Amino acid sequence: MQPPTQQDINRIYRGFNQASAVDYRHQYFISARQFGDNNQGVHLDFKQSIATGYWELYRPHRDLLICLADSFYHQDFIQKIKPVEDIVSIRFVLSGNYQVTYADHIPLGIPRLTVSILSTHKNDTFDLSIQQGNHLSSVTLHLRPDYFMHHVNLGGSSCSLTSPLFLDKIFNQKQLFNIPLLPAMRSDVLTLLKMPYLGTRRRLYTESKSLVLLCQLFHYIEEFYQQSALPLDINERLIDKLAHAKQLITQNYQSPLTIIELARRVGLNRSTLCGEFKRQYHCTVHEFLQNYRMNKARELLQSSSMSISQIAERVGYEYATNFTTAFKKQFSVLPKAYRTKKTL
Repeated sequence: MQPPTQQDINRIYRGFNQASAVDYRHQYFISARQFGDNNQGVHLDFKQSIATGYWELYRPHRDLLICLADSFYHQDFIQKIKPVEDIVSIRFVLSGNYQVTYADHIPLGIPRLTVSILSTHKNDTFDLSIQQGNHLSSVTLHLRPDYFMHHVNLGGSSCSLTSPLFLDKIFNQKQLFNIPLLPAMRSDVLTLLKMPYLGTRRRLYTESKSLVLLCQLFHYIEEFYQQSALPLDINERLIDKLAHAKQLITQNYQSPLTIIELARRVGLNRSTLCGEFKRQYHCTVHEFLQNYRMNKARELLQSSSMSISQIAERVGYEYATNFTTAFKKQFSVLPKAYRTKKTL
């Protein structure tokens, strides 16, 4: 079979991203080859000047587009997306950070270890951006709204997934509905990105695991609201505020906000922020900040020639000795040794 062409990419993206009709393949990628055993998918290897890694796009049918991404970015990357039909995008982000920016709107952040749901209306163009130094590992499912609703209703219950409030948030607001990437989801994302299969098995495994991720996501949302004593609208607002807190932490990791300032900015008191943040994300605010800083440092050790002191300063440490101690505590290896081995 011949290597995929730009026309093949356009066909796979059709309906979900009209902007891809620009010379997409030659602009970003050095090579393209067939994904699976038919012409409904493509494997794309990035140009080394842009990123190290790949994207895989697979269109099992007209209602679903699956995108696998495992790539380290050497420069800021922006992909323009222009859907010619309404779509719902669900991103399972294992590592790295996205930003979604609509015209005249502030950027919406999608941090690592998060599942985000975002609905975009026909011809509502937005930019998907990934900052230099990010190692993005993610599985994205783009679905037509009818297909999304079909899987929502498979549970057979009338709980939060079919409530007007939930559906209004998904379909009528330019907001991200973010939840934690649970351990089972993390495992499935990782196995998808590292699967050894080729041909028919690769195609079948990708589609089946993607549906498993959908089932896990919807089950979690149902369980979360059923177990909570708070009304749905209060939970929705609280989740939004916690997601905003998470975004502020990642945006200000070099000069962190105090807990009091962070609480003030998101409209919560200090004790509510600390308690609900840990319940929602399974770590304290400080632990989340520390994990984010250390992963940033690890990426810089892998991808740059900066000195240890420069990296320490970049991730918000005044003294390199404090940074070295924190890195050793996080990864059980000194920064210098990690750079030499580049393995944990």
